[in-house]
Amino acid sequence: KDYCFRHLAKLQEDLSICDKIKGRDHKGECYVDLAELKNDLSICDKIFERYYESACYRKLGILNMNLSVCEKIELPGDRDNCYFRIAIKKLDFSLCKKVSINQYQYYNCYIDIAKATLGDLSICEKLPSESTKEYCFSSLIEFRINISAYENPLSLCKNVKEEINKDYCNKQLAISQYDSSLCERIKDEYIKDECHKEIQKIQEDFTICEQIPIRKYRDYCYLEINESCRDFRATSFAKNIKLCNKIKDQNLKDFCYVGIIGREERYSSSITNNYNYFVGNKEKNYICEQIKNKTNRDICYQYANREIWTSDLEALFFGTPSHILCVPE
Repeated sequence: KDYCFRHLAKLQEDLSICDKIKGRDHKGECYVDLAELKNDLSICDKIFERYYESACYRKLGILNMNLSVCEKIELPGDRDNCYFRIAIKKLDFSLCKKVSINQYQYYNCYIDIAKATLGDLSICEKLPSESTKEYCFSSLIEFRINISAYENPLSLCKNVKEEINKDYCNKQLAISQYDSSLCERIKDEYIKDECHKEIQKIQEDFTICEQIPIRKYRDYCYLEINESCRDFRATSFAKNIKLCNKIKDQNLKDFCYVGIIGREERYSSSITNNYNYFVGNKEKNYICEQIKNKTNRDICYQYANREIWTSDLEALFFGTPSHILCVPE
């Protein structure tokens, strides 16, 4: 009954119907729905539950790009998310500094704005730690090569100023191109060694699959490498796409493309606590656009928009579960 009242209130845009709801969660969600629908901040002020009050202010703050509304949010995570989303909408790096609790969201704020401005790699040099710089270079290099159709990827790192940053950049560039010769651009011996090791690992995986004579099983081998049982750093966004491209069976290839979205989201949710910004909308659209079959492409867009669940994918693609198992090494 509560669920019915909530949807009736939204349908009739009638806040008084929310008051008929007994359950605390449904009532809070009802108020948030109406506040967003009417774009009425005063409705948020009537919410007593702090969780839903924060969610309400966050949604209206983002909707109206109003920083003063973000400042009303008591829950730090919601407040950070409000600043983060407005910074992305406005493409304003200065607003990223307001993200104070979630450090990965703080870093992704810079990276997402850089993506929206065609992947300016110089932004990575502004980040404080070596690990975040490397993550930044990896994200933006893959974006520039795959999404922006950058014509000369081998020159991507030339304008990176600091030597150590240039090394990190060249490492990620080499991995994205599967080209160990690019590791030789790296000055730092440790980073150079790591570069060679990662590319060797990827090439070994490919070699195993290429030795399988029957095409069907060779395709499944590439798909399994592309599953999350392998080291994520050896199967990131650019490399996943290249693995999918090796699959000959068109339906299995399409399934492989769609799987990239889900796997990257699962990985990023454990780190950034905000899956939407590791694989952004441009990347998701790029993946779905690779799919030539309209039915499969529509499934991809639905999955990207979270209209269908991961558990539904195999049935939608194959009719029945394909029982492709990912066995840990």
